[in-house]
Amino acid sequence: MKQFKIQFYFLSILLVLNLSGCDPDIATGVEDSDGTGTVETDSGISADAAAVAADTAALDESDFTFASGDSRTDVTGDFTVPTSGDSGTIITWTEKQDTGDNVSVNAGTVTVTRPAAGSSDAEVILTAAVSMGSESATVDFTFTINHIPDDEALAFAVNSLTFADFIFAGIENENTVKSSFTLPLTDANSNAITWTETTDSTNNISISGNTVTVTRPAKFYEHASVTITAALTFGSSSDTKDFTILILADYMSGVHFSTNVSSFTYETPAENSAARIFRLAEDSETNSVAIVGNYAYVAHEYGPAGDPVYVFDISNPADPKAVCYFDLNASFYNITASGNYLYAVWNRQIFPIDVSDPVNPEVMRPVEIASTELTSVLDLYIDGSTLYYTGAYSYNTSTRVGAIDISNPAVPVIMDYILFSGRPYRMTCSNGYVYIANGYTADASLSIVDGTDPMDLKQIYLGDLDDNLSYTTGISIDGDYLYVSDDGYQIDVVNITDPAAPVYVKTVEPSGTRSLGILLVSGNSLYGVNRGDSSVLRLDISGTPDITEKTKVVYGGDLTGSNVTGTDFEVNGGYLYVTGVYNPTSNDIWNGFAVMPDN
Repeated sequence: MKQFKIQFYFLSILLVLNLSGCDPDIATGVEDSDGTGTVETDSGISADAAAVAADTAALDESDFTFASGDSRTDVTGDFTVPTSGDSGTIITWTEKQDTGDNVSVNAGTVTVTRPAAGSSDAEVILTAAVSMGSESATVDFTFTINHIPDDEALAFAVNSLTFADFIFAGIENENTVKSSFTLPLTDANSNAITWTETTDSTNNISISGNTVTVTRPAKFYEHASVTITAALTFGSSSDTKDFTILILADYMSGVHFSTNVSSFTYETPAENSAARIFRLAEDSETNSVAIVGNYAYVAHEYGPAGDPVYVFDISNPADPKAVCYFDLNASFYNITASGNYLYAVWNRQIFPIDVSDPVNPEVMRPVEIASTELTSVLDLYIDGSTLYYTGAYSYNTSTRVGAIDISNPAVPVIMDYILFSGRPYRMTCSNGYVYIANGYTADASLSIVDGTDPMDLKQIYLGDLDDNLSYTTGISIDGDYLYVSDDGYQIDVVNITDPAAPVYVKTVEPSGTRSLGILLVSGNSLYGVNRGDSSVLRLDISGTPDITEKTKVVYGGDLTGSNVTGTDFEVNGGYLYVTGVYNPTSNDIWNGFAVMPDN
């Protein structure tokens, strides 16, 4: 009742004003409180009209929510306007004047686009339509949208300028520069950028306009870190921004590369007409294989210096072809792959090899693991951006596991290492935990290292799995289960739900096993390279701990007594790839590479 009296009195005032001979536009409405415009209403004293008149008169700047520091005459950011009045009216907003498209209205949200730097502030007018039932009124509000000042425009340009604006060659980036590259000519405000050298102590770059010519450090020199500076201006404001770039040393000066592989044709073993076996370099052993895309890379070791890495096109694995080879006077014991890079081991050096151009690989500067406890690295395994390695010193029990950061794949960075008892042979990783088969000693068959923080490695287990001390060689993981070849002819199944407390589950003795030097899980199958009879063992592990045998894949004749066949193994695209196999025409040669279907 009280509310009705107030509204009726308010309308009575309007009627008195109308009868008093005031200006018609004002006499039929209520002038808004801040003087920004005139409210026009239909005459009458209905409840709806009273509500419209009251909410229209009450609408002012206090109903707007601006960004911190903003006001109606000083707008720099988005703001909100009310969509309903205290009396229950609906308020709808539209643009009345916005010649520069500086605002857009969506219900109660006003999105602001400030005038560009160097221009003037913009004045926009928004109209509020206040309505209830058939009654309505409008009121205009004027806003000043501030233009972007010079210093703010410059700060935006500086922040916007990133390495994404640089044009590097191929897949190179600021941390793997090998070739000349191009700098941006203008900034985000379309103003010219001036580039200069700030730090370049060994003269590895020169800048002409926006072209940077690169001279790589020579072999055996460190990678070069150089800094270039961008000078940006806007109006009376200026600023600079530095960019540091790593120029990779050129290690290819000592690498021999050749596409002369015409002599490396395959032979078909009588035991498997679908298998293809290549005989490669004389007097050396094919020791490791890694696959990247449609190419297999096969490394030699235990031969004369200069043992090559052969590159095979396996896009049609039924007809693999050797396409090139390279060597750098080093015998690689092990290679593994991550992305477009191989990592190859020679003694205590780990070489990154860029294979983004598969038939023209580039050997990069190696990371040297300086250590008095380590003669050579034995095995590598990559888990995400961390490369783990194991190694030993001569025939002592001094052994080591370490972590290397390969987030910049061309420039590995040593993180941490620990020494532990036992002699590592093979390793595998899962979820940051490193599992090591101690293949050179029967004192403790398994070591487990917590590598979840690669900067702080911790050994969390050292022991024997089944209380039957034995040599372990092959090792692989599938989910919560670890498979370890025990004494070469049986496989221990271990639950590693808690990596710090592995639980021995059972031992499997597959039929016809001779010497399982390598284990590898792929899909629902566990593969074991069977040394001595040129075959690959296959087990179905989909129901682990229940394991069933599949047929072996045979790729050559029986080599009873041999202990060097099957040095490395990969499964890829339904095919098996094995190094260290013999050549069918000469049983005493261990330099073969076999490719065969997985069936």
